Amino acid sequence: LLQFLQSRPIDFHASTRPNSAFWDRVTSKTKLKPKDPSLDVVLTGDFNHPEGTLRVAFSNLDITLTSNLPPLRVSGVATTVDLSRSRLVLKEFQGFVEGQPIKLAADFPLPEKFDSSWKDALDWRRANVALHASGVELAAFTKFAPNILAPRGAEIGRAHV
Repeated sequence: LLQFLQSRPIDFHASTRPNSAFWDRVTSKTKLKPKDPSLDVVLTGDFNHPEGTLRVAFSNLDITLTSNLPPLRVSGVATTVDLSRSRLVLKEFQGFVEGQPIKLAADFPLPEKFDSSWKDALDWRRANVALHASGVELAAFTKFAPNILAPRGAEIGRAHV
């Protein structure tokens, strides 16, 4: 367990490179199965005013959405996330989802008071999200929503939320 002394400065650096035994253990209780992941974390500041950068890359990530669907395959990802006391910014997620090119950027305002729940802190309703999916073949996603998507058509385009 990590224990933070709120009155002391933070100077935390961590890195990991592809190591299947380590990542199998870390993700064993999740619905995520990464291949060749690397992670760099830098946190500075103090407990009340943290700043940091998270860099993540992996060749493949299989995400199990539900037991009756095949895993969603995300590949070729390299992304950077910046953290300040007031914001979490996904600078640019680039990669492929089911072989289709996707770019995503997001800016999440963080609450004034932060407890231990990231799920509550990252409020999608207050986020600014930009998705760019040029030339995407929708047929690649029909196995996940066969009653909604048809196996023809292309181009999701751009969306800003």
